[in-house]
Amino acid sequence: LSLIFFFSGCFVLVVLISFLMAFVIRERIFFYYGMYVLSVILLLLSQELVLPVFPAKLFHLFNGIHPMSLAIIGLSIHYWVILYTLGKRNTQTKLTRLFTLINQGCFYYGLLTITGYLVFRSYPLMEYTLYHNFYYFSIGVVFLQLVITFLTIAFAGSGVRERVMYVAAAILLFYFNPAGYYLNYSGIVYYYEITYPNYFYRFLCIEFIGMGFLISWKYRQILIDKEAVSREYHQLEQSSYLREMQAKEQKQLQIARDLHDDLGATLSALKLVITNNYSGDSDLMNMISRANTDLRYFFSKLSAVDLKKKGLFKILEEKKHELNRTGKVKFSSIFIGDDQSMEEGLLMDVYRMTSELMVNILKHSAASEASIQLIIDDSHLELITEDNGIGYDADHQD
Repeated sequence: LSLIFFFSGCFVLVVLISFLMAFVIRERIFFYYGMYVLSVILLLLSQELVLPVFPAKLFHLFNGIHPMSLAIIGLSIHYWVILYTLGKRNTQTKLTRLFTLINQGCFYYGLLTITGYLVFRSYPLMEYTLYHNFYYFSIGVVFLQLVITFLTIAFAGSGVRERVMYVAAAILLFYFNPAGYYLNYSGIVYYYEITYPNYFYRFLCIEFIGMGFLISWKYRQILIDKEAVSREYHQLEQSSYLREMQAKEQKQLQIARDLHDDLGATLSALKLVITNNYSGDSDLMNMISRANTDLRYFFSKLSAVDLKKKGLFKILEEKKHELNRTGKVKFSSIFIGDDQSMEEGLLMDVYRMTSELMVNILKHSAASEASIQLIIDDSHLELITEDNGIGYDADHQD
């Protein structure tokens, strides 16, 4: 009896740890694992006739659960845990999907039999043929679950060595399992000699430890895969944004060329005509000169031809003063590093991103002060914007 309580106490500790992990990290598989261990505990205690040591209320509750139903539900949960440890690569076959549906049906059948037994246990059920039919049918359900569990594990391996290992594991789980222990203890099927249960408890310990290790390892692999997918997604998102910026830049550059080639040539011809024929009209001369100046300004805005000539920091300083003249937001700036060492393509991208950030602060932040920090060195580039505005919800997506 002391051996039974020792193992049961260890199993209860496993259940509590599993439920705690399921609650903390929000992962359902740890809850399934804890429920499987809990079903095994209840099944073993009922078969070892230890339930009477519990307080009256707990005894009344546990005694109302038929061991056969516990075996069916425990095997169903066990199958889900096995599918998780095997991973998607080994469980996406048509046969496994069929087995999963069968197992789910077995689980609901187990819940149905538990409910029926609780409702009708005050009746002399042993006298009814229907009860015996359900009982024998339940034995068939248990063997069906054992078979689909065996086949799922046995067919999961890909190489010869791996298949041998999986088949060996499937045989062990087919032979050493709580349902088989119940069938043997009830005299339905004789798996082993009467001295076997001590070895059975030890095997359960090995199974629980091994299964817990596999679940933890698989969960860690899933986290690593999710992180890799997330990193790849952000890289694709960044590449998409850069391509969009480059397309926008090409379009603006084409507009700038058209302005320079077409409108610029027209203004130059007009200026030549006015200089030759209307040199005495100072207002007209000033207007054509101002038109040329404005065209050069717009050309430089669209093509950013002054980025290399003036430098990125100088252009951003001019942008800052331009926005400060609106009177809405007072921008300050900190520029550190060598902006001339940047590649021309990257130079344009950084200019566009920084300008867009500043304009967005002006339009949407409702701030009175903002700062722009751009730090450039040989290994990396860091752009930081801060303001005292209303902020935004990073998790909200329009």
